[in-house]
Amino acid sequence: MTLRQKQVLNCIIQEYRQEAAPVSSFLISAKYIFNVSPATIRNEMGFLERDGYLQNLHTSSGRIPTDKGFRFFVNSLMQEKQFTSYEKKKLKNYFLQAKKKNKRAVKALSNFLSAISGNLAIASMEDEIAETGFALLLKEPEFSERENVLKIAEFLDSILDSINDWLKNFFIARDIKKTEDVQIYIGQEMPTINDLEISILISKIFSIKEEGIIILIGPKRMQYEKNISLLEYTRELLI
Repeated sequence: MTLRQKQVLNCIIQEYRQEAAPVSSFLISAKYIFNVSPATIRNEMGFLERDGYLQNLHTSSGRIPTDKGFRFFVNSLMQEKQFTSYEKKKLKNYFLQAKKKNKRAVKALSNFLSAISGNLAIASMEDEIAETGFALLLKEPEFSERENVLKIAEFLDSILDSINDWLKNFFIARDIKKTEDVQIYIGQEMPTINDLEISILISKIFSIKEEGIIILIGPKRMQYEKNISLLEYTRELLI
């Protein structure tokens, strides 16, 4: 991929994450890459589409990222998000307040993760599991149709019914060490997903007394940088 194509893909993803709508070459030229004509950008978009990073939903519309496009963004274009000391202090205080309000530590944890990320959060510690944020997920335009709501509800049921088996069978085929990074699964990278516009972030947590799993589920255009840092910092809070 050329440097300009990387720039075009990054701009399209940034715009799509904000608006959840196809992005045109005219918009990229006017808002992001001022020194290149729409025709040139459209040509680059054509190459990116040919190589599977973008897709064109309608003949006259702009492009949207594919799973491959988002994966390239996460692996090669995404800027790492680091919480500042001030942000960490605020997050820690927010987490402590959540724990005070809810006697169930696992529920407090899922509430905290969902509130900060704006996504659906699942926390599982030993035999206890809690989820928060399903309504937030359904507010996203990707899930405005009834059929998509039913699909995501069925998928969530499959997780909550037996999260340990679900993780073992599909996501954690090997032991995860304490240094393991947050695992990211985008769209069709997950074998149990069919036509769902979601990404899943999974992290194993290790506290003094127990181990568990924390999960964030959101649209594929989620804020990966923020969510990865959030899961990593949450692990720190629980040690």
